[in-house]
Amino acid sequence: MGATQISLAERREMVEKNHPRLSLVQQCILLNICRSGIYYASKGRASADELAVKAEIDRTYTKMPFYGVERMTEHLRKKGFTISPNPTST
Repeated sequence: MGATQISLAERREMVEKNHPRLSLVQQCILLNICRSGIYYASKGRASADELAVKAEIDRTYTKMPFYGVERMTEHLRKKGFTISPNPTST
């Protein structure tokens, strides 16, 4: 069975960071994966609060696309959300 027939997640799990004979580079070449991928850690799913903020941003932006970061942040705070300005600018 070739390395590409095994799922990417399974191939990542096969890498041994302290292998006595094969370096990480050699293992990644053999498994056909990017070396940066073995360090990847999923952030997980967005929380219910984050989803609620994003939904409100979407609703508000659809109605008022001229709102900038400051106005959107003010609007969200008036609606009861506790946020910093950064989430509205991404």
